[in-house]
Amino acid sequence: MATETTTTFTPEQSTTINRLSTGLTFAAPLFLLAGLLRVVLGGIDIWKGNWGGLLAIPAGGLLAFAGLALLAGASDAKYLHDVKGREKEHLVNTFDSINTAFTALLIFGCYEAFLGFIHLLM
Repeated sequence: MATETTTTFTPEQSTTINRLSTGLTFAAPLFLLAGLLRVVLGGIDIWKGNWGGLLAIPAGGLLAFAGLALLAGASDAKYLHDVKGREKEHLVNTFDSINTAFTALLIFGCYEAFLGFIHLLM
């Protein structure tokens, strides 16, 4: 029977991973809440007859998606800290989740800049 090699983190690395998990756990619901609020407010604008609310819905979706990706990264960072022997998988998953969230935030920023530019032209 093959034994799995378990690596242990140094105290500095363990503290950093714990802080990463805590930070992502704090930031993820904020992005998710901001995205849902933006979608709801866009829907209210549409209901009132302002079709400009349609522009808020994709932005809210991007923010909510970034929040969900960060939430996945937070759980992987927690598993990275707690579960020994699976460090590589959880580290890759944490990195992928953070990368996906920041890609969504980059698209969100470009979308908002485009809307701001169109607003300046009108």
